[in-house]
Amino acid sequence: MKAFADREIKAGNYPIIHGVFGGKTGLRDGSMPGSQDAGDTSLGVVDACQGRFTDEELQSWLAQDSVILFTASKFYQAPPFCAAVVVPGSIAA
Repeated sequence: MKAFADREIKAGNYPIIHGVFGGKTGLRDGSMPGSQDAGDTSLGVVDACQGRFTDEELQSWLAQDSVILFTASKFYQAPPFCAAVVVPGSIAA
């Protein structure tokens, strides 16, 4: 992911790198994409919509300036179409 982002930044592009974390199969990547330069040169997006993550994982994604997508499913007794986008303070500022 980082090599792709670096190449695209060098080419003058703004890469948005999307990683899917967890799913019904239980497969997980070892790392999720982070944003570079507080989102000024690239944006890392973690799709954590399934809600299968720990507080430590959430904190690690925020520490690397990842934008986090989350949907509150029926499992959480949430209303229909309930969702959230968690934006790190360094990007929201």
